[in-house]
Amino acid sequence: GLVNRVDVSHYRLSLHLVTAFIILSIVFWKFLQLTDLKINQISIRLFSIKLFLFLIFLQLVIGAFVSGMDAGKIYNTWPLMGPSYFPDDSKILEFLSIDVFDNPSIVQFMHRNIAYLIILVYFYIFYFVFILGNRKLLISITYIGLALCLQVFLGIVTIISGVKIVYASLHQI
Repeated sequence: GLVNRVDVSHYRLSLHLVTAFIILSIVFWKFLQLTDLKINQISIRLFSIKLFLFLIFLQLVIGAFVSGMDAGKIYNTWPLMGPSYFPDDSKILEFLSIDVFDNPSIVQFMHRNIAYLIILVYFYIFYFVFILGNRKLLISITYIGLALCLQVFLGIVTIISGVKIVYASLHQI
């Protein structure tokens, strides 16, 4: 179906991506239920884990919006968006609008800031894992942190490079 037009609605793109991740999550959840895990050995604040996973899924949705609207091509500076933290071609009141997800600048702003929030929640979780001293969990959470840092780095490089396809593809993968 992509003969003459190779772009797709950012709503459809994000719905497709999230549906795939929900299916993958259900399969993984079922796998965990079938394995013999000693769940009582792991003691982390469950709310922080749920928040972390929710933010990851939200970031995937917003990332699909960024990709579908080519929003990464608007502001190619980091850490600021142009001369300021908030995009200068938008207004904060636009967050209250029904069309907030049709504004590429605001979508890029949300994608950046959700990434910062994910990093903060990760370090909060890492702190508690470190305090617990559970070596297996510490190794796992460290790998998650390394993957997270790589992802943020690739996102920054993608923006600064003007969304070169190599960096953008690596960031999406």
